[in-house]
Amino acid sequence: MQTLRKIITPLRMFLTVVFLPALAATSAAQTADEFFALGNNAYRNGDYARANENYENAAKEAPPTAELYYNLANTNAKLGNKGKALLNYYRAIYQNPRMPEAHANLQMFAKDTAIDLPQRPQIYEILAELSEYEWTIICFAFFWLTILLIFIPPLYSYNNMATVFLAIVSGAVFITSVIAMLNWRDFRQTAISVKEDVPLRLSPTDAAPVSSIVGEGETASIERKHGNFVHVATKNGKRGWASAKEFVPVAEQ
Repeated sequence: MQTLRKIITPLRMFLTVVFLPALAATSAAQTADEFFALGNNAYRNGDYARANENYENAAKEAPPTAELYYNLANTNAKLGNKGKALLNYYRAIYQNPRMPEAHANLQMFAKDTAIDLPQRPQIYEILAELSEYEWTIICFAFFWLTILLIFIPPLYSYNNMATVFLAIVSGAVFITSVIAMLNWRDFRQTAISVKEDVPLRLSPTDAAPVSSIVGEGETASIERKHGNFVHVATKNGKRGWASAKEFVPVAEQ
């Protein structure tokens, strides 16, 4: 009996270590779903503050989905939080670029609040139909396919027009995927001011002199980061350091 207990006790500890994180993750996921459902009910009842609170709690319990970001954007739009609404519409689109309701509501929200959304060439809009992750897979696959089509056929003295054509097409797809990934990288390096009168400072400290002030809902490119600060450049030429809590990156860390 003592021998059996000596075997079972370490086994029980092992199973606890292995399965406890999974059980905790399952519990957290259920809690996030519950908060999400509570948020939906509150939104339908017109209680947008309570809906937003529940959606925020859901985001704390589990990694946010595109649907959660979309709902957060809608509640913040209803509450008049221009910056947070814009931020969450962008995050929903970043996670799921093929979410037509997010694109439609973003355009409507921008029109209602007089936000000037960045205009990009049509080619970039087409490339944005696939996510950054999907383009990364395509880039990896077609890079190696191009390499194989260029170098393998000559080794076997098999190099006709068909393989040359396939190599050209494969290379074109690879180059297109690189352009698309760079497009998504630029989108990911976007930050939104979520508060009114966000100060841009000369250095990444709270005590640094303020060089300019940016209003809520302004979009900027992130040039570099330092601790909890981001150095941003707005489309109207303003530059400086801002707290990442006030000028929030689209891509969460």
